[in-house]
Order: sequence, then structure tokens, then C-alpha cells
Amino acid sequence: MKDLIFEALVTEAQFRVAEHTIKGVELDEAINEVAREMALEESEVEELTSRTKKQPSSKPVREDDELDMSELVGDMGDESTDDHADNAIFFGSSDELETAMGVLMYKGIPWISKGEDHVVFQDASFVTKAHEALKRRWDFVNKDERTVAILEFDNIDDYNKVLDFIASKNMTVLKGSNDELAADLDQELSEAEAAHKKAKKDAKETGQPVPEEPAQSMSYTALHKDKLTDVKALDAAYDNTARCLRIVKRWK
Repeated sequence: MKDLIFEALVTEAQFRVAEHTIKGVELDEAINEVAREMALEESEVEELTSRTKKQPSSKPVREDDELDMSELVGDMGDESTDDHADNAIFFGSSDELETAMGVLMYKGIPWISKGEDHVVFQDASFVTKAHEALKRRWDFVNKDERTVAILEFDNIDDYNKVLDFIASKNMTVLKGSNDELAADLDQELSEAEAAHKKAKKDAKETGQPVPEEPAQSMSYTALHKDKLTDVKALDAAYDNTARCLRIVKRWK
């Protein structure tokens, strides 16, 4: 764990040093400034110094010339407006893009154009280099959304168990729309019970008749245990029918 923390601190410090130097700050001064900002220990500062001085020097932004990033790189690229460009990396905001551009310049990785939120490279080899340079701060996923399997749940309890598993595997997760989701039945029953208890309490305090307990009728579908799907036998790689599953609550 100590080594992981050490690596995370030094990696973050490298990004911050790059951001300082791309603005014209001298490397040693940038290292000292980041060390103060992050309260780095002596061993961390030594490792940071060693790593950053191995990197190619970057051309600083001359603020007095009021150059934007595209002018600074000159032949490295004009503005791009293609939201579906090949060999491109898209970011969550223009600020994130500018931070990434600074790192790319610091690493000496060229590009051919950039837009408000993305940068385009000459070919896949340069995308790979950019990926390697930026992956410590960003996770990378397909620009075009691709869904190859679906899990549906009819209760929050089982869903939370799967979320715990996903978190334990450090998977990258994106939120979708919940416009068409139904309410969880356990929550509905619990809320109805709580509302009834409160109504009973209020009725006793005011001398009103005690309200009837809400009906909790329910119908079931019986699934023969010998005919249930054997999850261990599913092969999602070769059986397309195994890619759409519904996880349902067993009522006991």
C-alpha cells in the first residue's frame, strides 16, 4: 500500500510540474512549487526530480505574446470541429483538453488538429503514445458507445451486491438514464409501513380512528428449481442469449 501511495503522489506531481513548465516556469522552480503544494517528503521529491529531468524539455507559453495553444504549436494542427474524428481523444471539458495538451507538449507527442474538447492525431501509433502519457490521470473508453450485454434487476439489494463486485474489480462505470425504471418493491412496502405507523401515532394523539393497515397482496411466478438457469454454465463469449440477463428477487 505504501508503494501505491508513493507512486500515486509522484505521478500526480509529474502532471503538476508539466502544467507549471508549459506556462514558462523553470523546471527546478516548478518542482519546488509542486513539492510545497503537495507537502512531498524528501524521497518523493528526489523521485519526482529524477523522473521530470528525464523528460524532453517543453516550449513554454509566452503569456506576453497572448498566444493560444493552437498558435503555439504552429504546424501541429488547426482547429477541428469533427465530433467523430478518427484517431482522436475527447475530453470532458476544454480545461481538461488544455491540461492534456500541456502534457502532450511536455512529452513531445505531436497532433494534427484540436477542437473545443478533443485532439486529433496523425495515426493510431500517436494515439497510443498519447494514451500512455495521459492514462495516469484519465481512464480511456470507446468514443462510440457499444453495448454487448445487459443485466436487469428487480430489486436494489441484489443490484447493490453487484455494484460492490464492480467496485472491487475497479471497473470504469458510466451512468445512464433511469427514466423508465420502476420503483423497488421492498422500498415501496417499507415506505407504506412507515407511513402507516406514523398515521397510527397521529390518530392516537388526536383521538381519531386508527387507519387500517395497507394491504400487501402479491402474486408470484413459480420457477421449478430443476429448470433454473445455471449461471456457471453460461458462456457469454459464444452464446448471445447469455448476454441479456434479468436478476430477480427470491421471496422466502
